[in-house]
Amino acid sequence: GYVSGWGGCVYISGSSPTITNCTISNGSTGIHAGGIHIENNANPRFSNCLITDNSVTNVSGDGGGIYCTLNSSPIFEDCEITNNTSAGTGGGIRVLSSDITLIGCTITGNVALNNAGGIELLSNSTATITNCNISDNIAGTSGGGLYSSGSFITIDGTTMVNNTSLN
Repeated sequence: GYVSGWGGCVYISGSSPTITNCTISNGSTGIHAGGIHIENNANPRFSNCLITDNSVTNVSGDGGGIYCTLNSSPIFEDCEITNNTSAGTGGGIRVLSSDITLIGCTITGNVALNNAGGIELLSNSTATITNCNISDNIAGTSGGGLYSSGSFITIDGTTMVNNTSLN
């Protein structure tokens, strides 16, 4: 369904749920997070989930699949983040002033009309990316697979191929 604000499918604020074996799909929002919005010191853990076909429709919006902000620290393990779109930035994932851990995830086929087709990290965010596949993502400007500004990244055992920046 469509939400005019945040989190087309899931909205997590200040809590730490464990979400396992789920499909989060076909969510849409105008501003942030077509699929999952995480904020306010939230520390959710997602395991073996499919986050797909979600969208952000406004050019000032971000995070087609996942939007994480305000000192949150989600963990995604063995998840697929695929075919999400953003009319703004962060087609697959946008992280702002937060920390994210991705283990054994596939981030593929995501599109952003601006920066970061796959993953966007901003404003002192930290990402730990281990044994992931980041491929076939498209950004309209910069960072087809990964875009980082003022953030810290650790990448280990990860494949990044066939990502495209159009500008």
